[in-house]
Amino acid sequence: MKSIIFNIVFLFVLPYLMYGIAKKVKAFFARRKGPSIWQYGYDLAKLLRKEEVLSDFSCLRNGGVLTLSGVLAAAMFIPQISGSSILNLGYYDYILFIYMLSFSRFFTIITAMESGCSFEGMGSSRELIFSVTGEIALMMTVASLAFYGKAENFNGIFNAISNGGTEGLIIAIIASFILFVLMLLEGSRMPIDDPETHLELTMIHEAMVLDQSGPQLAFMSFSGMVKVYLFASFIISLILATCKTSSYYWLFFILGIIIISVIIGLIESLQARLRMVHVQQYILFSAAISLILLLSVIIFKV
Repeated sequence: MKSIIFNIVFLFVLPYLMYGIAKKVKAFFARRKGPSIWQYGYDLAKLLRKEEVLSDFSCLRNGGVLTLSGVLAAAMFIPQISGSSILNLGYYDYILFIYMLSFSRFFTIITAMESGCSFEGMGSSRELIFSVTGEIALMMTVASLAFYGKAENFNGIFNAISNGGTEGLIIAIIASFILFVLMLLEGSRMPIDDPETHLELTMIHEAMVLDQSGPQLAFMSFSGMVKVYLFASFIISLILATCKTSSYYWLFFILGIIIISVIIGLIESLQARLRMVHVQQYILFSAAISLILLLSVIIFKV
């Protein structure tokens, strides 16, 4: 029970910390002081208090709630700061994890398209094109890990990686790289998308929330933060499994969150946004690596 409460509390704290640290790193390279690392939390709290303005064309009035509910449902299945998941089903929780993320994306896209804004429709079409490839890469990566450990849940995957020696370490590193690329995709971060742009012709995620305001915008923004946190949790759990770290797991987990946040900030400070025609190639590259990983695991484990 304590581990569940621990996970839930930090589920609503660490996403703000990740975004705040990334913002601080970007401010450092721009030679600015930058806002507080908790500024995103203050901004979302302000949005929750604001009046909501909805498009006359929209029939879906609670798209932000449905988007956030899918992400929070996905958070129930993946191990987090306590080293265990909030809800332990025992069987195929990694499949539910993928489906709940897709559920969240579906309502984000539907909400954007129902607003009647042409730019939101354009952002939705881009999201669909890129997310299809990203979901394939995610499914093949999870399938590789599950097949390697003959695992029926996340705990089985991490136990197999922990006992896999050098072979498990190599698989964990490759999977972590793929998951990191997918994290940037799911969070609409650089170099796939610029989270701070307001130029409609180049936006992906931001284009889909142009007409959102008040609490619904807060829910959608927070869902994006949680998605980045969940992928970071997946990566950290894989790395810590190879290190066989049991004592002070929470401390190493927070350290991993900070390191990933700094890396995100470095990427956004030192790398330009990819041209739209090259984004799909970038995602296809991760899908190709995930396919190679899956085939390699199948061949060598048969």
